Amino acid sequence: MSLLGVDGADHPDLGWLTLVAGLAWSQSNVGEISGQVSDASGAAVPGCAVTATHTQTGFKRTVLTQENGIYVFAALPEGKYNVVAEKQGFRASEQTGVVLDAATRRNIDFRMEVGALTESVSVSAAVEQVQTASGDATRVISDRQLSQVALNGRNYSQLLRLIPGAIATTLDPFGLALSTTGQRINGIRSDSIVFNVDGAENMDNGGNSNAAVNPSADAIAEVKILTSGYSAEFGGRSGALINVVTKSGTREFHGTLFEFVRNDFFDARSFFARQVDPLRFNDFGYTLGGPVYIPKKWNVDQQKLFFFLSQEWKYSHTGSTRVNNVPAATERGGDFRASTLAAPIDPLNGQAFPDRTIPASRFSRDGPRLLIPLPEPNFGGPGGNYVATGVSQTDPRELLLRFDYNLSPTTLPR
Repeated sequence: MSLLGVDGADHPDLGWLTLVAGLAWSQSNVGEISGQVSDASGAAVPGCAVTATHTQTGFKRTVLTQENGIYVFAALPEGKYNVVAEKQGFRASEQTGVVLDAATRRNIDFRMEVGALTESVSVSAAVEQVQTASGDATRVISDRQLSQVALNGRNYSQLLRLIPGAIATTLDPFGLALSTTGQRINGIRSDSIVFNVDGAENMDNGGNSNAAVNPSADAIAEVKILTSGYSAEFGGRSGALINVVTKSGTREFHGTLFEFVRNDFFDARSFFARQVDPLRFNDFGYTLGGPVYIPKKWNVDQQKLFFFLSQEWKYSHTGSTRVNNVPAATERGGDFRASTLAAPIDPLNGQAFPDRTIPASRFSRDGPRLLIPLPEPNFGGPGGNYVATGVSQTDPRELLLRFDYNLSPTTLPR
């Protein structure tokens, strides 16, 4: 279960919380491990106990193989697993280091050898594990990429451009709200992409252009992108599925402190600006995760309840330079001979004023007064005669709190 909260920039005292994942795992947030257990002759081994253990939390699940030797773990949280097959009369067989991504199916077969149960055969999984249980085309952005790849603006969606077939439709690094239309994948319309967080849809369906929440890059365990050939359970739109899995606590306490800074002190001015555009961007926060227990009383082995807390502030004060046109001194005096505007028309006869000049005697009494608020020209380059720089201020805060509770392990027949 995870909760995310954001303080709006316009109303910094009003926060909101969104429940993005419940106790029942949705299919886009979990993976599957399955396979067949057979003996040395290739015959199926029914009733064999197969146990999958999450190496970071100690979470265990055990199933029994069917008559044909098939076993299935239908809904396992993402992470690294050790899988063991055990049955009386055979040596225990273990596959270690099985990496399971969200919405991924791994096929692990076991070939049991006759021997005592106290004997075991252990095999370490290869670093690169090929998924053979399904034909979907997927890509995974790991927490290592999220933490080590430079992100200008610290928005995880920028990493989607690393996958084949993805292009950016906007390059604004300070679009702090997650734009769901900021990229296209395989040429499909950007509004056909689905964004999920921990298995729950993360779309502002009213506007259909922004996500409801934008998790901190330091709070994300992985980003799974399903681009084509995925199962019907991920339907709803014709484009890709972007599934974000947030980090969870483990048996060991862990956390981070971070701050990322951009400042106009390090910048050069743009071509049209007379000075460097103002910029103050500070992204700072922390994460903390670990077990929840009472020493010597409850959850002593630290394998039942875990928490993960993340909070991030983004202070973004960015300047923007614009070039526009304002009335020149000659135009204010009625002389349009050097103006790019059309010749002024005399309303009395419908003809242009002679020599493109309006006589002062024909000025409206209030006309010159209406020009007073308009600034004087200050620029002589292309695109206009007036340059101005404004500052946009956005200061959101995001809170994420996640709890994971492991129920008592039960051996289930499959």
